Amino acid sequence: MSAVCGVPKAGCSCEDSDDAWCPAEGGLLSGERLRIAIADGATEALLSRQWAQLLVRAFCEQTGVSLAVEELLAVAYPAWKTWRQGYLRERHAKNRPIQWFEEPGLAAGAFAAFCGLELSEREHSASGEWSAIAVGDCCFFHVRGDRLVRCFPIQESSEFTNHPALISSNPTGNTLLSKTVSSARGAWEPGDRMLLMSDALAAWFLKEVESGHLPWDELSSLVVQREEGGAIFMAWLDKLRRAHAIRNDDVSLVALYLL
Repeated sequence: MSAVCGVPKAGCSCEDSDDAWCPAEGGLLSGERLRIAIADGATEALLSRQWAQLLVRAFCEQTGVSLAVEELLAVAYPAWKTWRQGYLRERHAKNRPIQWFEEPGLAAGAFAAFCGLELSEREHSASGEWSAIAVGDCCFFHVRGDRLVRCFPIQESSEFTNHPALISSNPTGNTLLSKTVSSARGAWEPGDRMLLMSDALAAWFLKEVESGHLPWDELSSLVVQREEGGAIFMAWLDKLRRAHAIRNDDVSLVALYLL
């Protein structure tokens, strides 16, 4: 069972959010091999929200290939080129061509942090393996019972910075990408919880863990309420923001509850 939640910065609309996730909606997921992903587009770069969306779709649609950033980009680069061409045509058709001040940003490319998770089943078993890949500060947390089994790729809240590693839509921006890619593997069992988060929520989560709390229980309750309307979740998030317990940034969560 999966649940998803995406909330923009305070004062912004959902269309302004630079986060992206896959699956797009919560529900029952099944299959011998599943992929979920989350990405956070760099706010200061042009069209990063669209690049983040392309990255998560490219990752989740290619379950038959290895979990490698090269495989991801082999799909994402052509998809970006096609999308970018359509975007330019649409701007021209609406008599809103690219302006001179937009050209440097468009040439530089879009940027996004990324985290992807793949789950596979063991033959004749209710359990299985997981593999994860990440660039930047989108995070994955594996919870079993009342214990945090794994946090990836960031281990402590102090590791979050204002300059995370990012994947670029422009290949020239990825010349050092191989040095920033993190990967991890593990095993899952029925009843485990898998949580993928963008950086603001992940930083709050790790601070809560470091304080001896169990934030996964709080999130599990709130995500269910989010699915039923969202008012309680929004009030909870607004309270955290007003108390400066979480940065005023886009907040995204993909939660898996393994049956």
